[in-house]
Amino acid sequence: FRMERSHELVKAAVEQGKVTAEALSAIQGDHRSPTGLRVTPHLLKAIKAATDGSDEQAAAELSQAVSQAKTYLDEWESHGYAAASGVGAPVDSPEAKASIATSILNATLVHLFPVALGDEGVDDIQDGFKIRLLLRMLETPEVMATYDDAVGDTLLWDDLTTVDIIETRHQILIRAMVQGLAFLSNPDNVGVAAKGGFGTDDMTAWRWGALHTVTLRHNVAPGNNIPSPNELPEGYPRHGDNFCVDASHPGLGDTSFTFSGGPALRNVYELTDDISQWAIIPGGQDEGPTSPHYSDQMALWVQNQ
Repeated sequence: FRMERSHELVKAAVEQGKVTAEALSAIQGDHRSPTGLRVTPHLLKAIKAATDGSDEQAAAELSQAVSQAKTYLDEWESHGYAAASGVGAPVDSPEAKASIATSILNATLVHLFPVALGDEGVDDIQDGFKIRLLLRMLETPEVMATYDDAVGDTLLWDDLTTVDIIETRHQILIRAMVQGLAFLSNPDNVGVAAKGGFGTDDMTAWRWGALHTVTLRHNVAPGNNIPSPNELPEGYPRHGDNFCVDASHPGLGDTSFTFSGGPALRNVYELTDDISQWAIIPGGQDEGPTSPHYSDQMALWVQNQ
């Protein structure tokens, strides 16, 4: 995903003419959601099948929240499938709406794998294999050994714990989305609305960056976090989700959604006669918490500058 998107963006920059350091810096900050791009159309198909009556089993799984979620997923393509933070953005802004869609997609995905693959005992595989398997199930199920001609789909969608019932892909997708939306709206799971924007049925308050945060913890001096707990106790809000160019993986195996890994160094080199370099690191140059250089680069790093 990351290599393909990077190649696409660099190729476009080259075709426009002289490539600048600013252009390459912007490419490093790209946060289009590749899972959103590939999975969202299938979620929308499932909702349509459930609402128009073409899949009665999926219709039985529907909730009012799914109908609300459809609005944000429908619009996400027009926002470039950006995995936006949305924190601080006006309610009706593209960034806020994209952040809501990002939240819906990621909450659905982490619930989908146990729902779809837990009965087969393969829901805890590595994230890269999870998404490859899911895309195979969604896009080319006919090439799979588990494909069934009579059903017209892979039998991995079927819940093996039910007797004499073969669950449909639309049904399982809707079931996972219902669970994901219930998680986001439950204050016992994600906190009250005033602390992060979740824990409420009001989706307009949801912001991906309130869940997807990054905190740097000192290796030998506990409590000296960047940012300071007094400043931002939940960490810096971040854009991006799994497999974005600007790596910031929350993972597909749990509902913490926090930043689990990303660039320890961002740099751009201009290889002319006089070589120039721009670089930034998360945190600062000095490990001493009382040093003015302990965290003086973090604000730039967070803003992709």
